[in-house]
Amino acid sequence: MKKIILICILLIFHSFGYGLSNSILSANNQHDKNSTYLPPPQNLSAVGGYHESFDEDWATTGWVQVPADGNWQWSPGYAYLSWSPTVTNYDMSLISPEIILPDDPLEISDITISMFIDDYSSDTGELMEIWIMHDGGETMIFQWDLDINDDWGVSGGADFIYSDTSQFAGQTVQIKFRSSGGSTYNFNSWYIYDVLYEFTGVIPSYGALEGIVVDYYCEPIESVRVTANNVEYNPVYTNEDGYYTIDSMAVGLYDIQYFKDGYSEVWYYDVVIDSGNTTVQNAVLWDFIPQDIYAYLSPGDSSTHTVTIPNYSDEPIEWSASIQQSTKLKGKFLCNDFHREKNFSLTAETHQEQSSYKHKPSSDELWDILFCYDVDTPTGGVGIAGAEFGNGCFLVSEWGYSTRNVFKFDVDGN
Repeated sequence: MKKIILICILLIFHSFGYGLSNSILSANNQHDKNSTYLPPPQNLSAVGGYHESFDEDWATTGWVQVPADGNWQWSPGYAYLSWSPTVTNYDMSLISPEIILPDDPLEISDITISMFIDDYSSDTGELMEIWIMHDGGETMIFQWDLDINDDWGVSGGADFIYSDTSQFAGQTVQIKFRSSGGSTYNFNSWYIYDVLYEFTGVIPSYGALEGIVVDYYCEPIESVRVTANNVEYNPVYTNEDGYYTIDSMAVGLYDIQYFKDGYSEVWYYDVVIDSGNTTVQNAVLWDFIPQDIYAYLSPGDSSTHTVTIPNYSDEPIEWSASIQQSTKLKGKFLCNDFHREKNFSLTAETHQEQSSYKHKPSSDELWDILFCYDVDTPTGGVGIAGAEFGNGCFLVSEWGYSTRNVFKFDVDGN
C-alpha cells in the first residue's frame, strides 16, 4: 500500500497588504505519490557571503538545471527534485549562480545546507550528491546512497555543514545538487530549503524587470517570449494585456529579447537591473511586411506600390527590397536589389525606374531618391547606349548605326 500523509494547512490573511502566511503540519514525513506535499520553509540568517533561501523561484535568481527539462522544481521557500514524471536511468542537477570567493582563506567559512531527502521504496542505484564546481574541476562534498540508506534529515530541513572550504579561496565556484540512478520513482523528493556559504562579502542583491509589449497600433500582444541574457533566466510570456515581469533578477546588465512568431524580433541591450528597484522596459513589435507585390505593366505603363517599413524601437532594423522581371521579355527591370539598415525615425526609398545596377549598402548616412525621370522616351525610344551625370545634368547617348545623337537633360528633366 502506498504511504499516506495527512496535511493541515492554516491560512492567515493580514488585513493590510493582503499578505499570506502558511503553517503546515505533517502527521508523517512520508507521502503517497499522488499527494501534494509541502514541507515548511526554514529561514536562516546569512551573516555574509552567499545566501539562497528560495523565497523567489530559483529560475529567476540565476540557478539552472541540467538537463533543462529535468525534475527540479520550485515552491515558495524551497527547491526540490520531484519523482514525477518518472524518468529511468536519470542524471539531474540543480546548479547555483557563480560565487566569487575572497583570496584570503581566513575569510572563508562553512557551507550550511538545510535539506531533507525523502526516500520511497526499494532502490536501483539512486544517489544524492552535492558538488563544488571550482576553477580546478569539481569536488564532491556529500553523497547519500539510497540503496544503503533511507531518509536523510527531517521534514522542514536538517543542516548539512561542510567546513573544508578554504581550499577554494580566490576561485569562482558553483554549488551543484546532483541525483542519478535507475528511476526517479524510487524516491519521493529531495528538498533544498536554504543554502548559506559564509565568507566576507556582500549578500547578492536583486531587482526586477517588467514592461508591456504592443504592436505599432499600440495594441497589446499576448504570448510574446521575453528572455533575459538568453539562458540565465527562463523565458516569461506576456499576458493578454501584453504585460510581463521577471521578479526577481540579480543586479547587473542584461540583453533582453522579445520574440513571437509572425512578428519582428526585438533586442534591448545592457538593460540595467538595480538593487531593490523595478526596471521598466517596454517593446514594440510589428507584423512582417508582405514578401511579394505583383504588378502587370503594358509597354509605356507605370505603376507605383508603397511599402512602409516601420521602426518604433531605438535600435536599427535590417530590411531589403528587390524588383525582378518575371517574364523573358526585354525590359528595364532586370534585378534591382536594395539592402539597408533602417535607423530610428528615418526612411529610405526605392523607385520602379531605377536601373538594374545592384546597390551595395554603404556605411554612410541613409539616402533618399532626389529625382527620377524617363530619359528613354524623349530620345525617341530607340534605346539608350549610355548615360552620364555631371555638372548638374545628364548626358544620354542613343543607339544608332549611321548616326548617334547625344542628349542633354537637366535635373528637372528638360
